[in-house]
Amino acid sequence: MEQPDVDLDESDAFYIETDLDGIITYVNDTFVKMSGFSRNELIGENLNIVHHPYMPQWAFEDLWKTVKGGHPWQGIIKNRTKSSAQYWVRATVSPVMRSGQVVGYLSLWQKPSRLEISEAEKLYRMAEAPRPPFSIQRWFSNLNLQTKLQIMIQPALLIVGVLATFGVYSQMKATMIDNVQRRAVATAMQVIDSANMLMVTGEISIPANRKLMIKKNHGRTAPPIVKTDANRSGSPAIWTRTAGRAPR
Repeated sequence: MEQPDVDLDESDAFYIETDLDGIITYVNDTFVKMSGFSRNELIGENLNIVHHPYMPQWAFEDLWKTVKGGHPWQGIIKNRTKSSAQYWVRATVSPVMRSGQVVGYLSLWQKPSRLEISEAEKLYRMAEAPRPPFSIQRWFSNLNLQTKLQIMIQPALLIVGVLATFGVYSQMKATMIDNVQRRAVATAMQVIDSANMLMVTGEISIPANRKLMIKKNHGRTAPPIVKTDANRSGSPAIWTRTAGRAPR
């Protein structure tokens, strides 16, 4: 691993602000002192003035694509001082938001570990950027706003539809149960009325009359009540009853 010419301190923190085009608008004193440039030499210049030519173009393309998408970027960057002394930094670049709009970018540079530098050197020897593994977060962040809204709204609509269907089903089920209960009560009352009548007339013991009550329970048309000669001394109204009802 190539050793840097500038050995940064662990406590060093370099702050650089740029506009949307990468033009330097602010640098802190710590960076001015380390870079070898004066503040006037840095303000108004493109940040590339401090980047080492060793850095591949695809690395900065990835940086710009990320921050212009509204997301922070972090990586290892090789820079150089005014005297061409080289140094590595762990850079975190974040969009600067004002009134909901990106107006620039803020970079925080710190000293990286030796392992981070070693891995970065291996990575930057590649002619092209490595293809990152599939990430749902990265895939979602690359979608346009309309598609994102559709993806977020569709599950909510599905849930509303399922709940509405369940509500309709529950209402239909309750209505059906209520109707069945009403019919059962009505049928039971008819059977009870018929049984009471037969008990009063003493004809409950006749098998045909018991079958009549069962047929009523199933909603069938019942035959006339069977009368025995032993009971014909009763009221004529009872003799002429058919289907369990006496004439008025």
